Amino acid sequence: MSKGHSKRRHVIDFAVIVGGAVLLVCVAILLALRSGRREAPLPSVPEVTGTSSEVRVKPVVPKDAARKSAVAVSASRAVAVVCGADEATTDRYEARNDALRSIARRRDLPKEDVAALIDYLATTNDPLRVERVAALKNDVMNLLRSQDPPPAGREGQTRLVE
Repeated sequence: MSKGHSKRRHVIDFAVIVGGAVLLVCVAILLALRSGRREAPLPSVPEVTGTSSEVRVKPVVPKDAARKSAVAVSASRAVAVVCGADEATTDRYEARNDALRSIARRRDLPKEDVAALIDYLATTNDPLRVERVAALKNDVMNLLRSQDPPPAGREGQTRLVE
């Protein structure tokens, strides 16, 4: 073999050895990182001292609770679900929206249902996210506007549709 060919062979052998070593180091690092994963430590919770008699919890009754129960009694099932008076669906937007869509094409809702929907528009305490409440109330307004004849407002308010 010539001297140039032997030198080239050594360079290639050296490159293969260095490449192999780099590959082994990378695999070792990946394995170390994978096995080194640990769950994040739990946050420290301050220790509570004292007796349980020192803690008093006052139940909070939402302002709209009485109105919701009245809606559940006087309104149809779909309107009760839309207004959030049905406890099983009060925090489920999809169920409430589906109930609204089930009555959306009606032009002749009973007076009790119209009254319940108008009362719902005045509520301010709803367990749904604000943007979902706004969407529901917007659709309720559209439903009320489509009634024949359009309903009058409540307690001295102007008509919903002029």
